[in-house]
Amino acid sequence: PKLTGQHVSAIKTAQFLLQQKQLYTLGIMDHRDDTCKDPYSFCGGDTIDPTYLALARTGNGVPTPLGPYEEVVYVDNEPEQPIPDAVLGQLEVLDNEAGRSPYAANEIGRASGNLTFGHSNCRVDSIISGPSVLNGTFGDGANALPGRSYSDEQHCRWTIYPLNGLVEVRVQRLRIWSGDFVRIYSGGVPGCPGNKPRALLAQLSGMYEDAKLPDALPSFRSSTCIVVEFDTGGNQERGYAVNEEYGDGFEIFYSLNGNPEHDDCNGKDRDSDGMCLCGGAAWGGDCSHDSFCIGTTRVKIREGTKHVLMSSFNATKEALSSDNADHFVIGQDEFPYPNDLDCTYELDLKEPSFDLARVELYFDLEATFDLLRLQSGLGENSTQYNVLSGRRYRLETFYVPVDEKGMASLRLTTDDKGRRRGFYAEISGEHFSEPPFPTPTCEVGRFGSRCESMYCLPRNTFHHSAQGIKSEYVAGRVIGQDPSSFVRAMPWAPDGGCVWEIDPNGGPTGAIRLIFNHPIDLEPYPASAVGDKVIFQSSGDGWGAELFMLFIESCENDETCRFDWQTGKCIEGGCVIRNQVELPDIGANVHRTSIQLVTDRNDGGKNFRGVDFDVHFVQSCPAINCASEGGSCNDGLCICSNSIACNCPCESSSVDSTSTNTGVVLGVLCAVVLLLIILSFYCHQKKKKTILMQRSIIQQNSLLLERKQAELDAFRLGTSKYGDALAFVDSLLKPESPLADPSEVENLLLVKRCLIRGTDDNTMHIPDNLAQHPRNTYIMREFAGVNVAHGQGSAASVRNFRRISRDYSVHQAVGTLSCLPEFVNLDVSKQTILFELLSLSNLRKWDFNVFDVSAIDEKNTLLFVSWAVIGSPHSQFAMAKELRRTDYLNLNRIKGYNFLDLDLNIEFDTLCDYLRVIQNDYNADNPYHNAIHAADVVQTLHSLIQLADESIFEKEELFSILVASAVHDVKHPGMNNSFQVNSFSNLALNYNDEAVLENEHSSHAFKLMIQVRPGKDNLNFLCHVKPSKFAEIRKRIVSSVLHTDMSKHFATVAKIKSQAAGKSWDEIDPEVRWEVLMYMLHLADISNPAKGNPMFKLWTDRCLKEFFAQGDEECVLGLPVSPNCDRNETKKPDSQIGFINFVVKPAYVVLADIIPAVGENILPVIQNNLMYWEDQKGKEETL
Repeated sequence: PKLTGQHVSAIKTAQFLLQQKQLYTLGIMDHRDDTCKDPYSFCGGDTIDPTYLALARTGNGVPTPLGPYEEVVYVDNEPEQPIPDAVLGQLEVLDNEAGRSPYAANEIGRASGNLTFGHSNCRVDSIISGPSVLNGTFGDGANALPGRSYSDEQHCRWTIYPLNGLVEVRVQRLRIWSGDFVRIYSGGVPGCPGNKPRALLAQLSGMYEDAKLPDALPSFRSSTCIVVEFDTGGNQERGYAVNEEYGDGFEIFYSLNGNPEHDDCNGKDRDSDGMCLCGGAAWGGDCSHDSFCIGTTRVKIREGTKHVLMSSFNATKEALSSDNADHFVIGQDEFPYPNDLDCTYELDLKEPSFDLARVELYFDLEATFDLLRLQSGLGENSTQYNVLSGRRYRLETFYVPVDEKGMASLRLTTDDKGRRRGFYAEISGEHFSEPPFPTPTCEVGRFGSRCESMYCLPRNTFHHSAQGIKSEYVAGRVIGQDPSSFVRAMPWAPDGGCVWEIDPNGGPTGAIRLIFNHPIDLEPYPASAVGDKVIFQSSGDGWGAELFMLFIESCENDETCRFDWQTGKCIEGGCVIRNQVELPDIGANVHRTSIQLVTDRNDGGKNFRGVDFDVHFVQSCPAINCASEGGSCNDGLCICSNSIACNCPCESSSVDSTSTNTGVVLGVLCAVVLLLIILSFYCHQKKKKTILMQRSIIQQNSLLLERKQAELDAFRLGTSKYGDALAFVDSLLKPESPLADPSEVENLLLVKRCLIRGTDDNTMHIPDNLAQHPRNTYIMREFAGVNVAHGQGSAASVRNFRRISRDYSVHQAVGTLSCLPEFVNLDVSKQTILFELLSLSNLRKWDFNVFDVSAIDEKNTLLFVSWAVIGSPHSQFAMAKELRRTDYLNLNRIKGYNFLDLDLNIEFDTLCDYLRVIQNDYNADNPYHNAIHAADVVQTLHSLIQLADESIFEKEELFSILVASAVHDVKHPGMNNSFQVNSFSNLALNYNDEAVLENEHSSHAFKLMIQVRPGKDNLNFLCHVKPSKFAEIRKRIVSSVLHTDMSKHFATVAKIKSQAAGKSWDEIDPEVRWEVLMYMLHLADISNPAKGNPMFKLWTDRCLKEFFAQGDEECVLGLPVSPNCDRNETKKPDSQIGFINFVVKPAYVVLADIIPAVGENILPVIQNNLMYWEDQKGKEETL
């Protein structure tokens, strides 16, 4: 049935929402007509609610703010088993067929580009005060009225002054898109009663229905002013105008003379200003809201009482202390907290003068993005004590110091993505029972007011030094966490990370020295974009002057490691830092110096041990140098005799001896220079004499050659004198001939060839006596490739001579490869099929089916495909010759890589032998990781290169990446990296759990190439290149194979997206272009879900078969069963839908931003395959 405008608008609105937020269940259909049962069509009685998403908004029992998620859409047609939403897909098809715009006619703003639109008329600053107006309403101008929408880039503010008592506001309508906010504050404005600091009462975003308000949100009250701010800078606006039944924006009711009844706090106490004290589990002016935290609430901590704080009514101790290890997101848990929260719990501990707030809590927060801050004090004047994120289902206890006013606070902030269950806390007050306080000296690896934390805090004290040196010479020991644990992510790092303050009065030289108890172990980064680091920062006139920074610099070789605090060695991808590093002028003329440990959110799936070093003050040197003082040098730095760091120079001899040594060195240098001058003069004279002798020989030979050339010119081609001419040329080629110049010999050889076959065409000029004279038989053999016995110059021999000589002439003209014996040994019918399959026009196709090649000769599939791609166009020419396909015997008509033109002197016959051995070393018993998969990756990479246009890449890079594609999985055991690491396999032990299989593939590939094989031919097809060039190609091949490690997938995608996506090829840095080429190999390796039918189905079956074999082995060994490896639980459609949605499709979208042809040719195939698997979901039994 034809869609109405309302249907189109509503669906497009839902699509926009879903592009921003993943929802497990989406109830957009309301089947009011019971006769309409088809879930995939719109019927006359259907209506759609486009203003909010039913189950998502009521996940907490009331409407909750919505935030963007990645696109995963379901319709709640069958609650027990939701099926993929075919409605949106069908609408998209209908739109395309009808030629309609992709934007709904009634959805404002989607197609308007950067234009500002909407109906907002609010001002930057509005004042509402009495007594003329005691109550009323205000809004943005659109006010969520039908057919109206708020404007983009609005920044409006209303300040409401109380008349008597309290001021109160209540939300009447609110429909605000994710990323835009209505914020309600108390105080913080000059002239307000009480001059109280600013406090957030509510941060609101989302789609709330009129029928649900005012119950969905509470009233908000203040004894001072209330400030309402409206900010729409989050997104380009979209508006609701569906048949003018809906609109967006907001409207708020206010009252200036709020004097609520005494029982209007829902059983809670009031403060001296008449404000309700809601405690830690209710919010709003009347404490009526308990669905989720909103704004600020205050809790008065009493002696002997534990006060409960909760992020929502459902964040109970029982729910959060469960040892269920699952992480919960929307759709997988009934009561997650909303996105875009900013909640503060103010803890009043000033009576009876508590020193600490004891916080016992359980929490489940989205790791590194949603944060729970424990703070001393309130608001802008607070000091962070600890920042928590992630999940702890066991009780955690922290002791937060109060500020001078006796206040502490907890602040929960959530971003616009991802939701978990929240936190539950019990708060009580404590006193310092005994000195020292407020910061005790903790054992190594413990931190906090009661040494309760195993991780460093935003503010820390030094531990005792491990060096045993007097305390006045040591600032202390810096360690990031308990030695048994790993450094944690610090999303608050822009605010300072973990900080240690240094006493600047400890050393007279103003310098400090770091002595490492263990090597720094942080995530490696390039110097241009450091994430994890140790910063040395000072303050003088202003805080924030960075003095020095230490980090693990990522590297591939020693040349990268050039900082003076590095050893110059690159080990396991990181530059090694010296055991001791001296920082001059730290603490000089400043009031404060600090050490800050900063880490980013992502550690690439690895664990790092962080930092552990002592900080010593550097003392003045009491002697001339370190040796004379009696000290010792380590890493070029002096430790004086009293085991104290000092600035003595590390020189072992006196000034006099230094002068003597300098004289000796100068004398030796003078002698060497004199010797070089004499040697240079001798060589020059010898070379001059040689040149004169050569000129004399050349002159004599030139005269002789001129006479012989005159005699040769007398012969006329096509006469009976050919035989004599050849005999004469032969006489000039004899060893005793005076010819000396190789070019002259080569010219005579060309003359011989011309006498045999002519110069203007392929017609053979055979002299009458050529085959009859015994001295000319070798000419036939050498120049025509035939053996003519003495006296047997038959017509058949002559015809054979003509044929082979003609083929030889073509071969020499183009330098083509010889045909593979494996091809020659096939019957003609298979040769013909294979010739068509391996033609360049077919190899470039994205829908190339490698299984067609394996059907002809399965054991040689990799050899054929690699030879056809890497050897193109000569491999195609060789097949054409073998099949007598004269229409292909013109290389000018065949385009290919033509790597023979490279200045590498590649031995292609050796390369083919190498590929044969590589092919045999693939495990044929592997269902997936076998030689056929390698052949498929070679062809797929070739197809991507053709889509990009091969001419934009360097030819040597193309050769390297194609060889890498052929070897990228050689010797794969059929069990992935996770299995190798968990089972402590020999491979995992050899490569220290790092890219285990990828290291093995690249290592084996080069062992075959360069190691001597007794009794077998050498396989080094690059034996003629210089060592430096060989090292360069090896580096490319190894890095390409390591690039296929799936553990680096998301980091690689992010890197390519940031450095290359959306840029023209000329705008991309040359080094990044090589990264793009390696990225293309990685995408070729995971291209199975991007291939057409039936390839993607065949590869899926093979992949799961191999996975299940691994899962069976893991069960036998008692190891954890890897994802998708449990044959009793894994469902084929689910495995592919997740892989496509989260891995394959986003990666190819990034490549499409660089290579537009990918978007045109590949992304539609991926989408079709995704739809296929979604159709199959729920129809198959567990595999």
